[in-house]
This record gives sequence, structure tokens and C-alpha cells, in this order.
Amino acid sequence: MASLGLARAARRALRCALPPPPRGAAPFGGPLAPAARGVARASTLAAAAARAAAAGAVAAAPRALPARLGAPLGARAAHGGGAAPPPLGAPAEPSLGAHGLLAGAAPGSAFYAPRLPDLRAAGALLTARGLLWAAAQADAAERGVTAEAYVDSVERAAKDFMDRDELVDRAATMGVLGDLMGENEGQFVLFLGGKSLGKSHMLRELAARLPAQGRRVLVVNARSTGPDLAKGIISSAKGDRGFFGALMQTIADRAGSVAAAAAGVYVPGAGPAVSAALAPLPADTSSALPDLLHGFVATCKSRGEFPVLIIDEANSALPSVSCSAAPEAAQAKSPQDKAMEARTLSALKLLTLLTKERREMNVLLAASEHAEPFRLASLGFKTEDLTETVVACEVPPPDMRALLVDKWRCGPALAEGLMSVYGGHVWRTFLALGKLAREGPGFEAFAGFPPQLSDGVNKCLAAARGANGAPKMEGLEVVLRELAERGFASVSDREDPRAEIVSKNNVGGVVPRGASAPGLPPAAWGMGAKFVLAASSHSMRLLLASELAPDPRLAAADAPAP
Repeated sequence: MASLGLARAARRALRCALPPPPRGAAPFGGPLAPAARGVARASTLAAAAARAAAAGAVAAAPRALPARLGAPLGARAAHGGGAAPPPLGAPAEPSLGAHGLLAGAAPGSAFYAPRLPDLRAAGALLTARGLLWAAAQADAAERGVTAEAYVDSVERAAKDFMDRDELVDRAATMGVLGDLMGENEGQFVLFLGGKSLGKSHMLRELAARLPAQGRRVLVVNARSTGPDLAKGIISSAKGDRGFFGALMQTIADRAGSVAAAAAGVYVPGAGPAVSAALAPLPADTSSALPDLLHGFVATCKSRGEFPVLIIDEANSALPSVSCSAAPEAAQAKSPQDKAMEARTLSALKLLTLLTKERREMNVLLAASEHAEPFRLASLGFKTEDLTETVVACEVPPPDMRALLVDKWRCGPALAEGLMSVYGGHVWRTFLALGKLAREGPGFEAFAGFPPQLSDGVNKCLAAARGANGAPKMEGLEVVLRELAERGFASVSDREDPRAEIVSKNNVGGVVPRGASAPGLPPAAWGMGAKFVLAASSHSMRLLLASELAPDPRLAAADAPAP
């Protein structure tokens, strides 16, 4: 009898986490990798979970959702051998397949859920314990192992993959960047994407591919070189002693003594390349930037190469006072702040001159802050001088599924479950998997989100609802709801105040029509919008849903009497 009770508990938990799909459909409404086909039938999973429970495997008991989300998870009454439909108006039980990021996505589609129809249930996925653990149990039962052993093995495979530093297929984004930087047209490109989305990895891969197209690429990593762009250029150029010696000689021939001295060229008794490699960089080389950039262009031209400058974390290499400050704060900027911003604006104008105007080099600015266009504009830079905006996308569903199944060794249920909550965000999925291994049936998907994401959502909602006596920002909550439901919302223009506050809090970012945004579905432009506000990540949609969904009890209390 005890075994039968455990089996029944397992079946109840499984029905909540893995609702039976239509006949012939893959679990969670999405296609499976070939290696996983044939093991993902809902009936097989249910039977396997029951066998695992009867054999003593750990089964996650149904857990109650927070009161504000309504009925307890897994509370279904059996009538005639089936589950009774919920009462009219009752909240839907959270289901990874029906309410997650793969809900309604066409098999093989490059896009995640086109619409989240039930925000309350979608948001509840983040706080319902045991959903992903039940998926892991189902896979483990198919393999004849415990859920703990199965999740540990998946985590080890995932760690091995991450340690190899492989680039997960981003063919669409890499293709766009390669085409732009492979042209001799003077491209000045802004490359945007959320933190830990893999932008730096893509930039390294891009820099490795471009030399085959006759490019000379310098990559500035502002994480290590800081706010001195000239120092970053010198550090990158030093990676090739022959090219660096030629660069310094070009600068010296052009009487650019400041830049040459900044690179440490004039060491008595040594040639340019040797002395440059031996001498340390001074603390500030910013005054050398014009000579360095003109010298870079001239040196490449003499060698039959086209110059490409990639600046990773451009908001650090081209610094300014925080753009989140109130407008009146501009009056309080220190002389040092004003001088710093003047140097940044001068550098941006120089880059514009060499790219868009003279077409002598290509420049790629990469930033993790979705407010970067607003920051650049606050400096006095004309963002229309950027020739292209590229928005990094998450790993599309087919490629993410292949990664999880083929590289991380996930079974079909856990793979679909992870994608249903974390979309194609590889790093976030990896961190969540580690916590799932440690916390087991007590794991909540919300634990995989960094705290700053919630902070950004809360600030946007405070502005939308007029918290702390501040006036409400009209229409902002409507925009946030659209971001949750569809992943995008139309805005009137780039300066729309709703778009600005959403961008500054990294809840979303503005995408102009004509920009390259491979992860944005064509439906985003269906109404002829010139600007679209896109969610910063697919999992951000669930986070927004968890805060926007109304309490069903309050909704019932507010309903008019019949």
C-alpha cells in the first residue's frame, strides 16, 4: 500500500509538471532531438515515474503555491478516473508545457513562445517547487537511475562543456556581425545584449574569423583596460610584435610623438618593436588616441589590410556619468566629470569621422546595458551616426535543445523544462542546473535569476504605479504587460520615456526598425512600428508575469455583481 501511495503521489506531481501532450506531440509542445525521440511519450514518463516511486526513488510531493497565486500545485480531484476541470474563474495550475517559454511555439521554430496566455500561471512557474525536479525524475526513471545521480551527471557534463569555452551556435547573429565587419564601407555598429548572454564569446570568435577576409582586428576589452581607450588599443596591438612595430613607426613618421611615447617606444638603444614590448604603459594615454587611430588606419593601408576595431564593454571604454541620474544632476557634475565626458564625446566624433564619413575603418561597440543608446545621446552624440544596431539573441530553441540533449546529456523532459523557464540563456541555465542539483525537490526556478533582474522590474513597476507619492507613468504598465505576454511592445519613438526607464533598468531595450535583431519575431513589426521595445531575455517575461499577474481573490472581489 505504501508503494501504491508513493506511485500515486508521483503521478500527481508528474501531471502538474508534465501535462500529457496531444497524441503524437513531443512533451512541452516542442520537437525533440533525434537522440531523444521515442522516450518522451507522456504515458511512458508517467509509468516510469510511478515505477521510480515504487522502487524508492525520491518523489517531489505536491507543494502549495504562495497564497497570492491561488490553488495549491497538484490539487486535482479525480472524477471517473480523470482530473476534474477547475471551477469557472479558478486560476490554472502552472504547467511548464502550457505556460512556459515553449508554449505555442511551432516545432522547429527559431522563436520562443509567441504569447503567454495566462500571466498568473506563467509567473507561478518561478515559485512552484518541484517542477524541474519532477522532470528530472521522469528522465532518471527512463535511465534506471535515481534523480540525484541523473542531475549530478548532467551537471558534470554541463560543466565540462562550459570549461571548454565552446561557442553555442549563434549563426544568425554571427552572420550579421561577420557581414558588417567584412565590408569596406566604414561601418559604425552598436552591438547590444544582456549580461552573460555570450557577447564576448561571439566577439572573440568574430575576431578569429575576420583575418581570413583581409581584416586587421584589434579587440579592446574594457574590463581589463578600463576607461582609457588608447591604452586598450595599445594593449591589443602589442599582441602582434611585427604589426605593433610597424604601427609605432607609422606614428613616429607622422610626428605623433605623444602616441609613440605613450606606447613606450623611445627606449635608448632598442628598435621600436623591442622597446614597445619592454616599456610599461603610463597611467593615462588618452591624449594619444587621435594619433593611434590615424596610425592604425595608415599602417593597415600600407599592408593591404582593412582595420577593424572591436570595443567590448564600450560603456566602460567610453565612460560618462551615470545616465540614470536625474536631469538636474547635470548641473552638479564635477569639473573632472565634465572633462571625462568631453574626452568621450571627442573619441566618438573621431570614430564617426573614420567610419561613417571617411569609410577608412569599421568599429563595433559592444555593450551589456540596454540603456547604451540613451547614454550616448546624453553625451551629445548623435545616435543616427551609428550605421547599424545589432541585438544579440539567445540561443534559438532547436540549437538550445541540441545543446542540452547532445552536449549536456539531458533527457527530453529536463531539457524541455529548462528551456520553458530559462529560454536560450546558456549561462543562466547552467547556474540553475547547479542549484537544482544541490536543492533537489525544494528547487524553485526563481533561484536561477540574479537579484538585479528583480530590482529592475520593481523599479519599473514603482514608476508605473506611482510608488512613494510619485506620479504614475501613464501607459508603462501596459508596456510591461505586453513585454511579458509577447516579448515586445511597440513604442512611438526612441525617446519614449517608457522605453527609457525600461532600458535603464535592463528590463528591455529599444530596437529601431531595420536593426538586426535575429531573436525578434517578424510579428513585432506587423503593425508598422518604427521602434519596438524588446524584453531583455525570454526569462524576463516570466519574471514580469510573476509581478504583473493579479491576485485572483482581488480580481474576484473587484468583479461586478451579476
